[in-house]
Amino acid sequence: MIKIEEKAIPEAGQRIALSDKMVTLFTDVLNEVHAADFSQRFYRVLLEDHVRIVVHLKHQLDAGNVSFKPDNFALRFSLFQSSKEALKRKLFRQVKCTLLRRNRSKRREVLKNYNHITFGFSGIREMSEDNAYQELPTYIPFLFGNGESSKREVLLRIAERYDDPFIKNAVRLLPRFAVEHFEKIYNQIELSEPEKKTFHASGLRFQEHDCIFVAKYIENGARLIWYQNGAETVEYLYQYARHFQYAVSDEFRTWGWKREEKDVPWVAYPLKKFKRNYQSRQKEKRYDFMLCYPKINAENREVIKNSTNELLQHVNSGYRFLVRPHPSNRKKGRIDQLNFIEDDRVTVSSGSTSIVDEMLMCETIIQMVIPSTNFLECICVDKPSLGLLLNEHTTEIVKPYHEFFQKNDVFHKDMQSMANHINNADLQIWWDDLMNDEKVRDFKRNFTNVDSYSLTQN
Repeated sequence: MIKIEEKAIPEAGQRIALSDKMVTLFTDVLNEVHAADFSQRFYRVLLEDHVRIVVHLKHQLDAGNVSFKPDNFALRFSLFQSSKEALKRKLFRQVKCTLLRRNRSKRREVLKNYNHITFGFSGIREMSEDNAYQELPTYIPFLFGNGESSKREVLLRIAERYDDPFIKNAVRLLPRFAVEHFEKIYNQIELSEPEKKTFHASGLRFQEHDCIFVAKYIENGARLIWYQNGAETVEYLYQYARHFQYAVSDEFRTWGWKREEKDVPWVAYPLKKFKRNYQSRQKEKRYDFMLCYPKINAENREVIKNSTNELLQHVNSGYRFLVRPHPSNRKKGRIDQLNFIEDDRVTVSSGSTSIVDEMLMCETIIQMVIPSTNFLECICVDKPSLGLLLNEHTTEIVKPYHEFFQKNDVFHKDMQSMANHINNADLQIWWDDLMNDEKVRDFKRNFTNVDSYSLTQN
């Protein structure tokens, strides 16, 4: 039995440890429910969304950020929605199921004709230079009725074995597709020479409708290769998404660096796409600076707010600023996250406009938090950029570069230091000199590589 102690997750490293414990527990539970013998890797792919929510909410409970008791605390995001929102979500899923039903036969054709299958690379034409791969069409199975309700009954009986109310609820609320609907979905997936297949994945994790599909294939011999999708992957010592990706993959392809045995230096496909888009468009200067924000939440809001106010207070009054929030998705901005800014020099973006277009309007980009993927994008296209370095758990592989960037006024520990540099330096001359430094060239080779590799090399 797993016992979660009080204050068990104050750091990201401890969240990772808890996620491993929960995967072990869920593996035992669901193998008993389904009378099966699937591996922990199988269930880690299947349940990553649920595990991530469990870990996050345990952290919120331990931090005292919620008033719920553990035995009353809901674990599924859908339970935070109103009945109207839940209905909209259900209807939206049914519409998608209907629109995508023809993709089931298309998936069969792809699996029949290709051995290199990709997830999350749609729109990145840089990968299509090699015709060895094919993106798998999206297919969402219909989930009619309540499924095998007897399996939920078995699950609830197993949950009663645990004394810890939080663990008990984590088991009780395992998602329906992994319990009641699991056997039907699993049996509908036809294997096509799994031992010859290699799946190439980009993004944080698989979508729910692909989890069982991928899990079944890799359980039967398919290889899984994951691709780096952001700066945090290499710069944070404890990075939850990377831990999941490493745990389930056979190989991890990076943007040029090698840190562990699974790492293979490869192409930074997102940066290559970004560079192509940036260089193909016209520059139209409207602002001196763009402030590029991370996702803002209860834990970082005050730091972000104070940093913004400090910067605007100390920079010269003649500058014009465009501030860009981190968008919720490609279509929905988050202008509301920056409603604390009250300054006539500032224009607030919704965040839903292309970041390439907005960068072309600005002379210099300021990263409100480092690590930042946008900083790597700036480095890739030689765009002047500065950043506020808040990473307290830097990996050894990037420490020398962080120290170099701090020494040369790219990274700053506070906004007053950054403002002093902005006010007293010719930023374009400073940046041009910096780009000619061998240390920066080395950084580009190791962390923003856009040279080509062939998928057929492996």
